[in-house]
Amino acid sequence: MVNLIFSIFYLLVLISIAIIDKKEHKIPKTILLVGFVVEAIQMIYLYANNEIHLIEYLIYLVIFILLVIIDTIVIRKKGESLYVLQILMLCMYMAIFTDKFIFAVTVIYTLLIIGLYLLIGRISTIRKRRTVRKQNSKELKKLPIGFYLCIADIVVLIYTILV
Repeated sequence: MVNLIFSIFYLLVLISIAIIDKKEHKIPKTILLVGFVVEAIQMIYLYANNEIHLIEYLIYLVIFILLVIIDTIVIRKKGESLYVLQILMLCMYMAIFTDKFIFAVTVIYTLLIIGLYLLIGRISTIRKRRTVRKQNSKELKKLPIGFYLCIADIVVLIYTILV
């Protein structure tokens, strides 16, 4: 029952990140931090019941804290957060909650989705008989990778639960 509550909260965090990333092309750090606090509570609960090895999760948490510190430094210097750091923090969040295998499958599905999206974009520009390279590079910069990561992770989780 407790694992179900943590799973529902994880899915809610992923859905909210996906919605915000699709609209604004950024992953809010506050939602990730709330997710990590809940993950820490889950780790403490699982460790108290002798169900996990704490070292692996502590390494993930240290990496996440380092990414948050780097992101804070970048925000102070440039005035805005780097999308790459936001994606890495999201990946750390997903890796902590899901198994390594599920996370790897999620990344593979995300890469396939992005590849299909780019292929469809290329085919549509070929049909118009004109190539717009600058427009394609702008599309790559505005590609909501976090959205695709969240959707792929939700699909993989539902598939692993059902099968």
